[in-house]
Amino acid sequence: MSTEIACAEAPAKLPDQVFDIPPDGNGQLDKLIEKIERLETDLTTAKDVRREERFYWIFAADFLFNLILIKYLDNVALFLIMLVPQLFVLVGLARYLGVDWAVEPIERSLKWFSDQVKRPSGKE
Repeated sequence: MSTEIACAEAPAKLPDQVFDIPPDGNGQLDKLIEKIERLETDLTTAKDVRREERFYWIFAADFLFNLILIKYLDNVALFLIMLVPQLFVLVGLARYLGVDWAVEPIERSLKWFSDQVKRPSGKE
């Protein structure tokens, strides 16, 4: 019976002084604000790095999928038809994840594909 009571007890409360703003007599408030700003920038940087790493993994998986697809497809045109929607998805994903450096090269690739389709064959 005593173990049930021990498990059901609430965790200890933090003292009220933990979150009180210190008096600004020695510049403690400025130090606290600087620490908060530093922690905010560290958190933003960590989120950006994690999003960029996530894009790397998705791009690598897509690249490996394309390698396998090339091996089993006999027709290059079919591969290109399947590649264009993948590039659209990668552009959207890069924008969503905030990987701006990846958006421009992928968009240039899409523009090159559209120029190749629009251009009559045999003429340059």
